[in-house]
Amino acid sequence: MITEALPAPARLTIYRTHNDDVRQRQVIGYLDDQPKVTPVFGDSFTREIVPGRHSVPFNTLVRETLEFDAGPGEQVEIDVVNHPGRMTLGLLSQMGVASLFLRVERRHGSTGSCRRAAEIREPPPRRRASRILTL
Repeated sequence: MITEALPAPARLTIYRTHNDDVRQRQVIGYLDDQPKVTPVFGDSFTREIVPGRHSVPFNTLVRETLEFDAGPGEQVEIDVVNHPGRMTLGLLSQMGVASLFLRVERRHGSTGSCRRAAEIREPPPRRRASRILTL
């Protein structure tokens, strides 16, 4: 009997421990068809994944997707940061609410190649401005 050796699984670790994080709101993430992960500040998740191309969308009120290739035995580490914008303090003091933004990036030192989905997509075709008719 001949048995084929399966490739070594890759590992994906998602961190929500960055110092720039505002430590509010859950971030909802999905990896392929696996159950969602909802890291709050201070959490980290590690999962074994099959080698190949993967897409990890994250969502709060803002959606950000990271696509990456993982080879056999590779470790891919991702930082998820829910951070304030430039006008956050002003909006918070004037209106009592503030805008937060989501940043998803590959951690330095992890192996594997990652790109944000926004870097991969082609821009939509440009529309021509419609003419305004006045009577």
